[in-house]
Amino acid sequence: MRKIGLLYLFLIICTLLPVTSGFAQKESASSRKDIQDRLNSLANAIVNNDNTTLDNFYTDDAISMPNHGKMLKGKDEIHRSNAEMTNNGMKITSLDMKVSDILGKGDLVDALGTYTISLTGKDGKKIQDSGNFLTVLENQKGEWKVKAEIWNTDKKPMMHDMNMKSDNDEEQESDTTRY
Repeated sequence: MRKIGLLYLFLIICTLLPVTSGFAQKESASSRKDIQDRLNSLANAIVNNDNTTLDNFYTDDAISMPNHGKMLKGKDEIHRSNAEMTNNGMKITSLDMKVSDILGKGDLVDALGTYTISLTGKDGKKIQDSGNFLTVLENQKGEWKVKAEIWNTDKKPMMHDMNMKSDNDEEQESDTTRY
């Protein structure tokens, strides 16, 4: 009788294991490298101001939620936003994205990580920033494309954005940006 009970318990565990292990499952090392390489290529397109190449990194229905900005829906809206930033004199001089985790499995995965970025404003002022990102990638015909993305700076919001003053307003103003 005890053997039947153990066998029954074993069958229940074997039945539930595939269901529970699929949640937040880490992707294989080769997929992780593919995704890191893909994000490195995306960063290169951004730094080289190559909006045509950059467009090819996004799905047609991609969503981008930029730091301190409105949600952008679709590849066309994302393209217009990138072009507007360039036309306003903002130049990204370096962007490094480091993937720390890949969650999911199959054709839809989440890449979590950190970034560091250097920019030059239209006034020539140099800006440094760092933060976190979450990018949902979809594999379309063997190529990882951005389905959704969000990023957030590590810097605290500037006090004057809240109609308040702080002792370090000048320091933060020269060291942060909206992009």
